Amino acid sequence: MGVEQMLDDLLAMNLTVGVVTSKDRVQFDKEVSHFPIIAKMPIVTTADLTKNPKPSGEPITYTLERFNLARERTLYVGDSIFDMQASKNAGVDFVVAKWGALPNVDFNNAKYQAKTPNDIVGIVQ
Repeated sequence: MGVEQMLDDLLAMNLTVGVVTSKDRVQFDKEVSHFPIIAKMPIVTTADLTKNPKPSGEPITYTLERFNLARERTLYVGDSIFDMQASKNAGVDFVVAKWGALPNVDFNNAKYQAKTPNDIVGIVQ
C-alpha cells in the first residue's frame, strides 16, 4: 500500500488529515500541482502562517487551534528530525515515516515507527 491508499483509508475512517509544511504558501502552491495526493488534504498549514517554523511546535499548535483539534488525539507523521522535534515541542505524539526518512537519523524517541504507509493505518485503528 502506498501513501495515496493510506490517505484514502484514513479519510474513509472519517479522520481529519492535513499537512504542516516548512514551505511558504507560494512554494507550496507551486509544488502541490506535482503531488495531487496533497491536494486532497483538508488542512494545510504553511510556514508563513506562524512566526516560528519547525522545529518549533508553533505550526502544529497553530493547526490544532485553528481547526479545533484535540492535542491528545493528534498524531504528527514526519520523516525528519525537525518533524520529530516540532511534534515534541507541540506536545503531540510522533510517527516517523521510515520509508522517507534518512537511514542514519536517530528516531528512537518517536512514539511510533511506521515502516510503510500501511503501518499508519494500523496505528490509528
